Amino acid sequence: MKILKIILIIILILVLIAVVGVIACYVITKDAKLDIDKLDVKQTNVTLLDSLGQEMIIKNNVFTPISEISEDIISTFIAVEDKRFYKHNGIDVIRILSATANNVLSWSFKEGASTITQQLIKNTHFSSDKTVTRKLSEIKLALDIEKKYSKDEIIEMYLNVVYFGSGIYGINDACLAYFDKLPSEINLSEACILAGVVKNPSKNSPITNIEGAKARQSVIFNILENQGNIDKSTLNKARLYNIVIKNGLKENTFSHSYIKNALAECSEILDMSESEIVKNGYKISTFFDAKTQKTMHEKAMNNPNISENYFTYSTINNDGVGVSSYVSNVPLLDSQIKRQAGSTIKPFSTFLPALSQKIINPLTQILDEKIDINGYSPNNYNGVYHGYVSIADSIINSYNIPAVKILEKVGIDNSVNYLNKVGLDVRDNEKNLSLALGSNVVSPLAIASSYTSLANYGTYQKAHFISSILDSEGKVIYRSQSKGSEAYDSDDAFIMTDMLLETSKNGTGRKLNGLDYDIASKTGTVSAGKGTNTDGWCVAYTSSHTFIAWHGSRTDEVLDNTHSGSNYPTLMVREMCELLYSNSKPTDFEPTDGVTLCKINKEELSTNQNIYRQQDNCNEPYILSYFNNDNLPEYYSNSEISIPFTVTKQGIYNKIEFNCDNGADYQVYKTDIFGNVNLLRTITANGNKVSIIDSNSILFNFDSYHIMKVDKSDNDIVQ
Repeated sequence: MKILKIILIIILILVLIAVVGVIACYVITKDAKLDIDKLDVKQTNVTLLDSLGQEMIIKNNVFTPISEISEDIISTFIAVEDKRFYKHNGIDVIRILSATANNVLSWSFKEGASTITQQLIKNTHFSSDKTVTRKLSEIKLALDIEKKYSKDEIIEMYLNVVYFGSGIYGINDACLAYFDKLPSEINLSEACILAGVVKNPSKNSPITNIEGAKARQSVIFNILENQGNIDKSTLNKARLYNIVIKNGLKENTFSHSYIKNALAECSEILDMSESEIVKNGYKISTFFDAKTQKTMHEKAMNNPNISENYFTYSTINNDGVGVSSYVSNVPLLDSQIKRQAGSTIKPFSTFLPALSQKIINPLTQILDEKIDINGYSPNNYNGVYHGYVSIADSIINSYNIPAVKILEKVGIDNSVNYLNKVGLDVRDNEKNLSLALGSNVVSPLAIASSYTSLANYGTYQKAHFISSILDSEGKVIYRSQSKGSEAYDSDDAFIMTDMLLETSKNGTGRKLNGLDYDIASKTGTVSAGKGTNTDGWCVAYTSSHTFIAWHGSRTDEVLDNTHSGSNYPTLMVREMCELLYSNSKPTDFEPTDGVTLCKINKEELSTNQNIYRQQDNCNEPYILSYFNNDNLPEYYSNSEISIPFTVTKQGIYNKIEFNCDNGADYQVYKTDIFGNVNLLRTITANGNKVSIIDSNSILFNFDSYHIMKVDKSDNDIVQ
């Protein structure tokens, strides 16, 4: 009797819980209504607009009736996603109980129990938020939809709305994008690939990860075998079938790489999945330039020297740093492309930090020689060394040794900090002197974004695809801000630009020479040894745009030496420039207020590696260079100017006198009537004034003199 009482109490409690649960479900889901219009999957909800406000085609937008979908697709999706689809009324109680038990036992809570009907509701009515309200509402509407539509109509709607990643949704587009086939032509092996993508589009897409797609396909073969609905001979034939990936979405081939990156950026901005974005009716405005995109795509794809390897070409508007074109055959998002930067990194890893710290100026002389720094012994291209060279020459010709020496002076931590300021991350294993030569990995847009900071006089902003996003009601929910952060001094940015302008004329970027407007450039080549390369880069910028061209080897392959940064990539940058500036030219770069164009005595620089500024009334040969106003070189002196010293007669000999620093070393040079320059004397000052008698002078003064203060430091970097 007592046991019976307990049982009755338990039953009563369970009934009360059930009643409360039903009431709670009713209250929670009372606002959830089945929207028939949202089930009209014949329409594309998302809209992408180019820079002119014209709609971009992102899919073929063809609704496929169930009669035109192969039975292999239908049966495979049902087997994988909802094996009791034809038996339940919208929810699968058996699957829910099984999933709950497995989740509790494993304490993972990863196994789902959604039916195809529930997935259709989620894809058309809700976001992916994992809340009790959403789940209960999903169940309610799944029951409603099962009352209104047949099973064939439900699976038809589901297959036309399911998301396959990379901006591809609906079975028609997926079949075309992956296999260039219609849904009616898909066989069992291909159907298993398609069903595998839905589970995890980023991991299992045959476009971005064929190995992952085939691994998931193998799992699905096992599911089909275990369910026993397909005979083994048919399955074995499907397992042996050779999958061929071929994109047949002809309308959007040329813009696909741009759209893929734009949708990924939108997903990041809104913090939601691409499938949610696709279905929620957003209007996404971009910086897309269709003419440039299409032309560059055609040039790349029609050139077998380029199309057989990986490549990426992009143009960025400096004003606002918006990406106007992005052409790539790499089956990844730009942020997922990680390649060694090569010499394109040098301005940011070494030379700009050194300019900032006043370690160098453009004409600082540095000894280009074979070196060994604690076992690190880098080489120049072809093992050629050039003696004393200027910083400008080092950049223009992309010499390696000067960059390494400068990085040693700057310090690794300072270099990494500078790179971080322009959006270039450095991994712990990359924090060493090889950073000067671009051993760190970058993506094309990451390195291009860093160069926009030079075009924008030191202001950095990450390159982006999207200018604004409107919701389905036309409300602006995002607008890009044309602002950035000050990464470094504007004067240093201009001085670097001035050196990179010369790179385009006489350096590694000279294939850009002859363009009748200012264009700065830097190339980079990553060698694989024995005359082969893995990567070739060219980054260039005008006052209006920044350009990136990258060629890379495919996995386990190499490029021949024609794919150096100074060859094909630079030529493709020239193509982009000629296309963009066919009707108008960009303005030239204007010097900042904090720099001065100086005349530097050429003979002193070439003979003694000394940087001396010349007076305007000096007639000796000179070269021109910009200097930061707070790091200007000292004036050069000779007997014609007679500023720092005097020449008088003592009998028939010349007497040279000058003020000095006590204890400092000085060299006195003499130029004779024939123009020969000879060191007259080296002295250490003892006091504040020096007097020298030139006993080789004569009564008539045909000689001239100049005096230099000697740097006593044992240093191969000479300012």
